[in-house]
Amino acid sequence: MKYIFLINSFTVKDKINEVIKKVTQYAITNKLDYEIEVNSPTYDTEDIIRKYKKENHLIITIGGDGVINRAVNEIINTNLKLAVI
Repeated sequence: MKYIFLINSFTVKDKINEVIKKVTQYAITNKLDYEIEVNSPTYDTEDIIRKYKKENHLIITIGGDGVINRAVNEIINTNLKLAVI
């Protein structure tokens, strides 16, 4: 299983680099198989999750309730799991 950290760029705004650094440190320290995805106006949450729909990964959302809502709606009827930070 891969850990997909989905960061909501609209919520973290100017702290995006700090968040990416902390997530990377956590993943490396815990020896996780991981990817970091950051949504944007041209690469939205739904696009990111669709990329993994046929997998059995854990999507970890970092951001506000909007990204959580979009993620929940997109993972229905998939093998993806969802976690929230």
